[in-house]
Amino acid sequence: MAAVQAIDFSVINAFTTSAFKGNPAAVVVLQKELPTDLLQSIARELNLPVTTFITPLPGSGADPTNFSVRWFVPSLELPLCGHGTIAAAHYIFSRSAAALEAGRLVFQTRSGSEVVVTNTTDGRYALQLPVEAMQSLDQSSEISLRDIFSRALGCDPNLILSIRAGTNSTKTFVLVEVDNRAELAKLEVDKALLRGTAPFVMNIVTSSTDTEDVTFVSRVFAPLTGVDEDHVCGIAHTLLGPYWSEKKSIPNGEELVAKQVSPRGGDLGVVWEAAKNVCILKGSARLALKGTLYV
Repeated sequence: MAAVQAIDFSVINAFTTSAFKGNPAAVVVLQKELPTDLLQSIARELNLPVTTFITPLPGSGADPTNFSVRWFVPSLELPLCGHGTIAAAHYIFSRSAAALEAGRLVFQTRSGSEVVVTNTTDGRYALQLPVEAMQSLDQSSEISLRDIFSRALGCDPNLILSIRAGTNSTKTFVLVEVDNRAELAKLEVDKALLRGTAPFVMNIVTSSTDTEDVTFVSRVFAPLTGVDEDHVCGIAHTLLGPYWSEKKSIPNGEELVAKQVSPRGGDLGVVWEAAKNVCILKGSARLALKGTLYV
């Protein structure tokens, strides 16, 4: 009989300071790479929105700031995950005095790109992500999507103010602005109807807000991926940040205050740096629980 291996994990809620809020992610620290099928099985067993696996880089020695990273949902591996990275950063910064002193972590992805997280002076973590341009839709597609969204959201079609699509790595994302009179947080959304938005799989719905200290609110739905509603989606804010910065004429580099108004809810700061073509997402995180896997 093969020996059983014990692997510790932590569940960390990202983009919140409250218990049972934000977006949960399992963080698993490995001493060496494990087979992909085993990582997928672990993610399936934990059955959380994402499981983040981090491993010290080969040859990095005692460097406490450099890791390889992989993100898995129960059904597949993701190329990038914002809240899973914030959760991993919280895990490392809260356990490593050397990392905390450095104030900066570098995560190497399978594609060879780097994801950088810094520890800010206000206790949040700042994650830098690339920005993709958005584009308008052809008239036929916009009419079809307007009909689907108005029925799925249960709102008057006239309350749908704008529909834009992502490009390149976000080409399956669609961003829909609704009038704040629709009261986005209170909408009973028919997620099954949103399956009709294919080939778009990430449906980002957003609106302005009458709350003085909040720039915009949003909800994100991805039923075609098995995620009816994403509790807090970091990647979506790489589209939302530039969109609202331009719409509200907010000076480049100024922080926007964002709330994702899913049932769990989450809080983000979003800074669009147009010259660098990046968004910096700022958020807090909180440990929810610890456990051990036996594989």
